[in-house]
Amino acid sequence: MRSDVVRLYKVVHTWTGITAGMFLFIAFYAGSITVFAEPLARWVSSPAPVRLTALARSDELIAHTLAARPDAAKEFTLHLGETEDLWARLTWRKGKDDRTPWSAELSHEGDLRLAQSYRSSLADFVDNIHRTAGIPGANDIGETIMGVVSAVYAVALVSGLVIVLPSLV
Repeated sequence: MRSDVVRLYKVVHTWTGITAGMFLFIAFYAGSITVFAEPLARWVSSPAPVRLTALARSDELIAHTLAARPDAAKEFTLHLGETEDLWARLTWRKGKDDRTPWSAELSHEGDLRLAQSYRSSLADFVDNIHRTAGIPGANDIGETIMGVVSAVYAVALVSGLVIVLPSLV
């Protein structure tokens, strides 16, 4: 192979690898953190200020909640375990895109307490960095740019093969 062609492939390989590698490093590093999204959300959340409703009173809690909020009947979650970040025994969302779930608890007197649970968005932020590498703008723009970056990285791999293969033969 001619030396000017090899030199061109080295330049293409170097610059596509460097630029794509920077973006992909950010995306891969954030992606490795998203594996721990659930523990990360628990770690960032403050501890629950009240004692949860006893499991023995779960039927009463569900009945009171469905009477007060019929929209919860569509889909709700009864949390059986007790963790430090769990604010309520019963939670539900109004829809798939609802980021702030509703929660219900019974007081010691049996009164129903309803509230919206505002959780930390740190795990969502890290996932967004993973998908967009922190490129500002709408998520679709960042994801599209990261798709192009991945294709550019493929060019770096192919140009690297073109450089190395002749020396192996």
